Amino acid sequence: MFINGGILILLSIADEQLNLVQASVTLTAIYTLVLLLPMMSITVRRLHDSNHSGC
Repeated sequence: MFINGGILILLSIADEQLNLVQASVTLTAIYTLVLLLPMMSITVRRLHDSNHSGC
C-alpha cells in the first residue's frame, strides 16, 4: 500500500515535469488503470473463496 502511494507520488511529479497535467491521459491515470483490474479480480476471488457473491 505504501509502495503504491510512493509510485503514485513519483508519477505525479513526472506528470508535472513533462507538462502532462493538462493532458487527458497522464502517467498516473495509466498506472491506476493498469492496477485496477487485477485488484478487482483479487477482491472477487477472495469473496468467492469466503462464500460471498462478489458481484
